[in-house]
Amino acid sequence: EILVTLPMHDVQGNAVVSFGVPQPRYVRTCSLFQSRLLSTRNRSRAPGDRSTMAPGTEPVVDARFCAPHATAFTVTITNGWTWRDFTVTDDARDAVVMRVKAAMLSFRSRFSLVDAVSRRTVVTVQRRAPSLFMPDDRRWEAFKGASTSPEDLLLEAVAQPALFSWGEVDVHLAGRDPGERLRRREFVVVCRGPECTVRRRGSAAAVAKIEHASEQPLEYSVSVSPGVDHAFILALTVILDEIRLDETS
Repeated sequence: EILVTLPMHDVQGNAVVSFGVPQPRYVRTCSLFQSRLLSTRNRSRAPGDRSTMAPGTEPVVDARFCAPHATAFTVTITNGWTWRDFTVTDDARDAVVMRVKAAMLSFRSRFSLVDAVSRRTVVTVQRRAPSLFMPDDRRWEAFKGASTSPEDLLLEAVAQPALFSWGEVDVHLAGRDPGERLRRREFVVVCRGPECTVRRRGSAAAVAKIEHASEQPLEYSVSVSPGVDHAFILALTVILDEIRLDETS
C-alpha cells in the first residue's frame, strides 16, 4: 500500500509548501521517496558541504515542514514591542515565512514561532525552570503550537558548559508513549565558534547548519538538508540565540 501525501513541489521542482495549510493527521513521516527523487534534482541548491550533509529525519513539529529539497533561511532580530523578536526569511523566495515573538509578561524566556501567512503559532519555546538541586542547569523546551502542556512537548535541549567556545547541546525528543517523557538523546548540536552543526546521535553527517552570520543586524544563516523538519531547526536556532545571550550577559 502506498501512502500519498499532498504534493510539496511543482513539475519544475519548486517548493509550493504553504505554511498555513493543515495536513492530514496520519502523515507522520517525511516522504523519503520524495527526498530521494528530488534531492538529485536540487543538489545545486544544497547548503554547505554536500558530502557531509545527511538525508532527512522523522518530523519533529510536522511533516509539512519537511521540504523535499535543501532549504536555507535567514533569521534576523527586529525591533518590536518585545526586545527579542525575529523574522525568518526563506532565502530562495526572499519571503518572510515566520515571525518569532518574545513573551512580554513571563517569568521565563518564552518565544512563539508564528506562521507569517496564517498567523498561527507553530512552536512555543521556553526556558525550563532550574531545579533547587541544579540551579545552573540550562534547559529549553519546545511545544507544539501555542501550548506549554506536557502532552504537547516536542523536545528538550540541554546546554553544556562553555557552549560557544567549544561545546554541545543535547536534544531529546518527546517520548512515544505517556510513560516516556523524553527519549534518550536523538540529536546533538556541536558548536565551534560562530557555526553550529546539528547531527543525529552517532552520526558525523550534518542535518542542518546554523551560523551566527552578523551582529549588526543580528543574523543567523540556517541551512537544512532535504527531508528535515525546518520548523524544528528554526526552533533550535531560537534556543541557540538564547544560550548565546545567556553566556554573554
